[in-house]
Amino acid sequence: MSYNLEGFGEELKSIRKELGYTQGYISQKLNIHADTLRKIEGGKVIPKIETLDYLSTVLKADISTLFLNFRLDDYSLLNDVMRSLEDKLDKFDYGSISSEIEMLNKLSSMIKNPYYKVLVKQLTLFASGISLSVKHDFKDRQEKYIEALKLTTPEFKLSNHTKFAYSLMEVRILMNIAFVRNDMGYKDEYLSLMEFCLTQVKQRDNLYPIICHNLATSYYRNKMYKEALKYAQIGIEAYKKSRVFDQMHSLYYIKGLAEYRLEDNEYIRSIKMAIYLCEAYGLHYVKKMMTSKCNKFLDSQHDFKNYCLFQVDE
Repeated sequence: MSYNLEGFGEELKSIRKELGYTQGYISQKLNIHADTLRKIEGGKVIPKIETLDYLSTVLKADISTLFLNFRLDDYSLLNDVMRSLEDKLDKFDYGSISSEIEMLNKLSSMIKNPYYKVLVKQLTLFASGISLSVKHDFKDRQEKYIEALKLTTPEFKLSNHTKFAYSLMEVRILMNIAFVRNDMGYKDEYLSLMEFCLTQVKQRDNLYPIICHNLATSYYRNKMYKEALKYAQIGIEAYKKSRVFDQMHSLYYIKGLAEYRLEDNEYIRSIKMAIYLCEAYGLHYVKKMMTSKCNKFLDSQHDFKNYCLFQVDE
């Protein structure tokens, strides 16, 4: 496995100097030979795991994880591209993903590490499939996603997808295949794929509540309100356990709609909580959309238009 040893050594030296420590001090403190430390900081040797763990205790940082980040010549660049791609996916900004695809193509020619080389190629195919969403090109999108999955699961087919276990990246791709199938009119197949995706992730994974939301929304549209409520509640509990709340508003919203259809008065509290979370995260446009739809759609005496942060516990 290849590492950017010089880059790691420079970063290690920078951390040491920021703390005001000399190589001699570190060597004496950890009983590590001074020449060993010089070689590590000079990018001349691959350090042992035990050495990295010892360095972590003195340098007050997770040096083992830092070292893993230097499996690429420029790990930070890949990280930046992945964050940018994720941000655009969250905002449904599919039309401008071409810049991330271009950068991934450049990275692919630079990377020597076999794991990251496959990951970058998979990300490129995944992003290419996403970019085709604006053209409503269902067949090509699906082919891109299947090609991406076959990089790591060569025997993958839609007909045998349940035979394999998937990484989080692969689940993300499989989810997008489900979206394509849904766009093509295969509603039952979409639900089946999404429910399978849920079995492939742990409750603590960030994809878990996202899959729950997609299932809840789809079941609601199919007028299967008990199932919609079930998955909305499961997703909310997952967010509570992870203490990440950025998308919980949408789960409370669909939960409230399902409860209303089931004639459960708890829907009032759920809708109010969705609106509260929109305010807490500054999602003013989403709040406006929710309140407008609620007041037009919900046949009740409750006016959600004026609910605000201070009225949630009424």
